[in-house]
Amino acid sequence: MVAHASPGDRASGSNPEPDAVPFQEGLRTSDELDAVSSLPTPSDILVSYSTFPGFVSWRDTSSGSWYIETLDSVFERWAHSEDLLSLLLRVANAVSERGIYKQIPGCFNFLRKKLFFKT
Repeated sequence: MVAHASPGDRASGSNPEPDAVPFQEGLRTSDELDAVSSLPTPSDILVSYSTFPGFVSWRDTSSGSWYIETLDSVFERWAHSEDLLSLLLRVANAVSERGIYKQIPGCFNFLRKKLFFKT
């Protein structure tokens, strides 16, 4: 848990404070919120989907999934020079422009830094 503000927060002259009451074991009143002043468990995680839930993910019967095929070609061409989120943006754009049927990949991320692949 984070007990104090970071040195950077103190140096900037700001006085950060939480907008929820930290979780404490034992008795608490009904107006106390459960909150933890640390990074959530899913920090540094990225999940990418071929499409949003409830929508169709298309595939070609001979070459396979539009998403996987595009992901592979974008990574092969650009992974040496671009970060992961930029690569996924290229994938989303390419898949969304493909064919007469439409699909858009999506993702959610909790990354704190740019992620580059070592190629």
